[in-house]
Amino acid sequence: EGAGWNARFDQQTGRPHRAWGPGIDLGSTKTIEEVELGLRRFLERNPGLTSIPMEQLVLHNAGYVERSDTWYVEFQQRVGPSLVPVWRSHVTARIRFGKLILFGVNTYPDATGVGTTPEIAPETAVEVAIDLGPEPFNNHDVESVDLVLLPEETVNGIRNRLSWEVRSRTKDPVGIWISHIDAQNADLINVYNEVRYASGTVHGTHDARTVNGDLDTSPLPFARIESDGDRTNSNEYGEWEL
Repeated sequence: EGAGWNARFDQQTGRPHRAWGPGIDLGSTKTIEEVELGLRRFLERNPGLTSIPMEQLVLHNAGYVERSDTWYVEFQQRVGPSLVPVWRSHVTARIRFGKLILFGVNTYPDATGVGTTPEIAPETAVEVAIDLGPEPFNNHDVESVDLVLLPEETVNGIRNRLSWEVRSRTKDPVGIWISHIDAQNADLINVYNEVRYASGTVHGTHDARTVNGDLDTSPLPFARIESDGDRTNSNEYGEWEL
């Protein structure tokens, strides 16, 4: 089983980040229940792929494309009695014509023994996320506050920290802020903006207006810049941001 497969391994966790190869038969895959059963049996036969108890894997997403008879499936790692999700952990798989042709593993075996009872309230986490974040004086629309186990890279390996994940929005600047607050001591561990920005300088090649026909390249002021969802103009130096 697995002869002829290739794999790329995660340097920190030792798990196969992506593996692909000749199809491995999972049995009948007419329904998502059959697909899940086939995948679980495959992982049980190969426990070293995830190195976590099977009960920590919860079906998170599944989709089926009929024209190619392809299933796309994702399990999420959850730990503790309350099944706290491990941030961005997953086992993902692609099944075609009833056979497993690709999978990826991003699990954290050391997360098993971490406590999942918070010491601080979610309201406190929201206050810390806003006050210590990059937009403390802005109006934040708080969308969610959820417990997650956050794997943190350290010089000694992966450290799993129970944290509150606070999701909030601002209008100016446009931001979807994801903040992680340590659920034991209220430290701001990390914050990032899910809204991505692009910037640059527009240049144009033009006639140098001399008798020899030479061309020059210069920044273009007030040029119109567009993306699928936004538009702007470059400034007098040809600089722009979206």
